Amino acid sequence: MKQKDETTSRAGAVAHNHQVEPFSPLRPPGQCPRCDARRAERAARGLTDHNHQPLPFGRRLPYGQCPRCDQLHDGAQPRTRHSRDGQRVRDDRQRQQALGDHFAPGGPHDRGECGPVCTAFDW
Repeated sequence: MKQKDETTSRAGAVAHNHQVEPFSPLRPPGQCPRCDARRAERAARGLTDHNHQPLPFGRRLPYGQCPRCDQLHDGAQPRTRHSRDGQRVRDDRQRQQALGDHFAPGGPHDRGECGPVCTAFDW
């Protein structure tokens, strides 16, 4: 990824003043204006972030070293990736729609377009 030198992004929001890597933690308060803004946005939604790089195998830092690890130690549920969950829901809806269309009265299955054995959804 390339270094950002500008102080604002295309959308007018403050940009990072450091190289941004996928899944990198936010910089400590006061070091990057975009990290500070992002932390405030997430805090307004009730979310707390880790303040360190991801640890292997889901490990956590000891108490007092990371606010999100402290929440997890206290029994908070780990967050899931919403994009994958949303994709799964969309895929399920699309499959149900296709099944409904295929087996509906007057549909391809009802008209006998499948042949002697229906293999429409065998993949």
